[in-house]
Amino acid sequence: MSNVTPIKIDIADGRLPVKGKGLEMTEFANVAELRRNQLEKLAAGFRMFAYFGFNEGVAGHITLRDPEFNDHFWVNPLGVHFSQISVSDLILVNHDGKVVQGDKDVNVAAFAIHSRLHAARPDVNAAAHSHSIYGRTFSTLGKPLEGLSQLLENLLIQYHKMHVHFMRLKECIKTFLELSKKLMRVMKLLKL
Repeated sequence: MSNVTPIKIDIADGRLPVKGKGLEMTEFANVAELRRNQLEKLAAGFRMFAYFGFNEGVAGHITLRDPEFNDHFWVNPLGVHFSQISVSDLILVNHDGKVVQGDKDVNVAAFAIHSRLHAARPDVNAAAHSHSIYGRTFSTLGKPLEGLSQLLENLLIQYHKMHVHFMRLKECIKTFLELSKKLMRVMKLLKL
């Protein structure tokens, strides 16, 4: 065996400072700093979704409620792949679906889904909708998800509650439309 000269390497050199456990709350001097921090995290979230395969081409979206204008939210633009999104790509959309900041088009599906969610749940600051290979593959089986973990069980319970809510809403709209038609016939008969 040949003699090897040992190398002295300081493995502590270049080490990042040790962070405490748990969430670290950051104080921001103003809303602009808070917004920038959140937008950086949103852009990172898109890249993570791409890395883990939670995207299909340009389908899917993540939204973030603006910290200053609560009826506006930030969303990825139409046609930009998750892996390519940076803060400068994000667009700000108002409650009418109009782009108020940014120069790209809004994804109509993103607005349709997330505007209702953000309006109905002011306590929710962010939401994600993905078209992962895993979800699409499972959906082809035509089977309901089983509650294999506490987290999944809670998710299924919430989904069921929302589904029931939307079905009731659908029934209410249907009933309203039927009553409107009947009212119109009565008004026509009465010549009102």
